[in-house]
Formats: sequence, structure tokens, C-alpha cells
Amino acid sequence: MDYIPAGTTDKSVPFKMPQTGLTLASTLSSYARWDEGDGTSFEASTAITLAALTSISTSHTDNYGLYLSSVENDPNSFIMRVDYPDAAFAAGKERVICSIYNPDLTQPVSRIFRLISDSDIASIKTDTGTTIPAGLLDISTDTEAILEDTGTTIPAGLLDISTDTEAILEDTGTTIPEGLGAITADIEDILEDTSITIPAGLLDISTDTEAILEDTGTSIPAGLLDISTDTEAILEDTGTSIPAGLLDISTDTEAILEDTGTTLPASLAAITADTEDIQSRIPVSLSGGLMRCDVYGLEGSTSKAGVFAEAIDGTTESTAAAGSTTSIMQTNLSEITPDHYKGAVVSFTSGNLKGQKAVISAYSSGGAITFTDVVTDVPQAGDKFIIT
Repeated sequence: MDYIPAGTTDKSVPFKMPQTGLTLASTLSSYARWDEGDGTSFEASTAITLAALTSISTSHTDNYGLYLSSVENDPNSFIMRVDYPDAAFAAGKERVICSIYNPDLTQPVSRIFRLISDSDIASIKTDTGTTIPAGLLDISTDTEAILEDTGTTIPAGLLDISTDTEAILEDTGTTIPEGLGAITADIEDILEDTSITIPAGLLDISTDTEAILEDTGTSIPAGLLDISTDTEAILEDTGTSIPAGLLDISTDTEAILEDTGTTLPASLAAITADTEDIQSRIPVSLSGGLMRCDVYGLEGSTSKAGVFAEAIDGTTESTAAAGSTTSIMQTNLSEITPDHYKGAVVSFTSGNLKGQKAVISAYSSGGAITFTDVVTDVPQAGDKFIIT
């Protein structure tokens, strides 16, 4: 089922046709509207005699259609565009089914739309008692979201990713999370905090091992790794104090060796600064290495997210049982309330009826479903279907 705001205008609906060689002259279309769960609310089906659009770029024209080129990777199928009148999607009903008929087809091709109103969104917010925090939809925090938002891929080898503050800002196009800027971690801040100077030119050198090699195209001078650069060493060397919280950061190779009681392979020394830097940026809300978050929007739309959640909650799956006919299907449903599924739609997902949909006109406590219109084949035991 697809979802569309009630009152949508100039709607062009694409259909995937199951075979080629169809002509517009022998093709008819229709639409019918009804309310979910109310079998008596069906409006009379509206038939449409289609006229031919000039090309795919032609603007929307009510009751016009066009067969397009073959579907990619499926030369036996065509896409058809049908321009429906605004009345098909007007407010006042909850669902609309749009169908295509052709004498060369074994069955109609249909698409069902759920018409979403402003009250649907308000109802979801009322039922859940929640609101979307301002700006939350703009924040992409997990790995896949960052990839999608920035249009980039993760370079081969995660350790090759630049992890210092300026590189993160440049690579992701984001700003430093609130609070991170309070950490005095770069060389200029250390100079200011400790009132010491550094030899001319040293401020231009990237401070992690691999960055030095890349930036200068040289090897690390002998003994450079022996320089004490962590917080406690600065305190001892300069006799000064450091702002609260900075003492928890351990960033140099010698501190890691002392803390773990191990030695580092030559190739591992370059990882040290990156690893500690990553740890300092992990939000306190991170749990088990994962960023837990709720989905408040799909494609930037809160209404789509609400409808998606509602649609998942309202879907029932089951299989057909023996003894079915084209008008009544015996099922393995356990629901015992008569007419519980009346007005809903059965969509077959396996068997000879796969892809067909049928509206339920009645449901018995024994699991028998009566269709509004007969289906083209008798459902076989084990055929899968969903009810929406």
C-alpha cells in the first residue's frame, strides 16, 4: 500500500505492466474510494477512458496515459503512466484503489493508496504523547546516515579516516557537538593554559604520527616519540594546572604503554592519537557502541514516519487453508471476532495469486474470508497473504 496526503492534486500514477505489446486504445482505467473497516462505504467505481499523452515530459493532464519503454533488466515489462483527476485523491475517504484493465491481461493491475489527513498526524502525536524535539530531524548521527548525508563512502581501513576536529568538520560538513569545544586539546590552547612557548614552526606539524608523515613527506626524527606530551607530563614539566576534565585524557604513546603494561608494535604507534581522540568524541548516550535513536521522519517528513509506524502495527500475515473457492478463502487466522477484517484488503504474496489484491466483505469466526469480487484462481493451502 502507498500513502499520499488527502487532497493531492495533479497526481500521475505509474504502473508496472506484466507484459509488452499493450496498446492505449484497448486500455481502460478506473478508481474507487472507501473507508477502512466499513464495507458499506464504497463509492461507485469511476471509469476512465484514456487519451494519449504526447511524451513523458508532458505536464499532468486528467484522464490521459502513456506506455513507456521497457523496465530496466526486465524486457518483458512496461511502465504505464496514468494522470488521475483530483477527485480520486480528494479528502473524505480513507483509501482509493487505482486499476488498469486490458483484454490481453489475465488480471487487472492495481495500486491502493491510503489517504493521509492532518488529523492522522495529530492523532499519532496524541496517542504517543510525544513531540519531535526542535532540530532533531536535521541531525544525522549514525554511520549510514552520515554516508547518505555527505554522499561519501568510508575509505578502505577505518584507521585511515582523519579523526582530528578540523578533519571531521571538513569531511562531514558538521559542527563540533555542544560541549566538545570546551576541551582544551590543541597546541595553542596548551600554550595559553601553561604559559609556555613551542619552537617556531612546530605548530604547523600535524600531531599524530601518520599525519606527520603525510603532511611533511618525511620520516619521524629519531627520538620524537620519546617526547612527553600527555597532560600529566605537561603539569610536571611546567608546574602548572590544567582545566578540570582534561586530566582524564591520555593521548601520548608512553601513557598508553604505562597504563596497559605493554609495548606497541611500530605500526601501532600511529593509531594511538586517533584512538584516544575518537574516545573523547563518543557521546554519553552511546550504548554498546551504538547510537540509539527513534525515527521521527522519513525523507524529512514526520507524517510519513507516523503512517509507516501505523501501517506496520496494522498488518496481519497468514496462509490459506484447504477448501477455498474463488469467492471464499479458508485461512489459518486465529481471530474469532466475526467481521474483524471486514473492509480490509488481502494481498497475496505467494502461489498463483501472488500480486493480486482483494477487498474483504465478510469474515467468520472460523477464519473464512469472503471477497467483494472473486479472484482469478482458487487459493491453495499454504498460499501466503497479508491483510492491511
